[in-house]
Amino acid sequence: MLIVSIFLFSCANGHFISKTEYLKMVTGLDFGKYVEKHYNYFGERGVARKNKPNFFKKFKYIEEVNKTLPNGNKIYRYSNPYRDCKSTFIVNQKNIVIKAFGDGEDCDVAL
Repeated sequence: MLIVSIFLFSCANGHFISKTEYLKMVTGLDFGKYVEKHYNYFGERGVARKNKPNFFKKFKYIEEVNKTLPNGNKIYRYSNPYRDCKSTFIVNQKNIVIKAFGDGEDCDVAL
């Protein structure tokens, strides 16, 4: 539902949003439910081949960081093996995202 809303919102405004803009909208969401839907699954990425139809490769986000900060908040970082954009989430003790941001050259590319 969230993805559909974002897609419709971006189309209505005449542009597609970037990963950076999308991650700003994650603030306030339940981290466990969000990650379960968007990062703990095998996604598909279209791969172009010369003179052949595209095919989809399965991939899974790679969890690079999972640590607890001194104040009790947690920090998580995931990377996509096909894009230079790492998603970082800071989550409070109630498992709510308090900050989310992307790092990498592909973060400002339209989704």
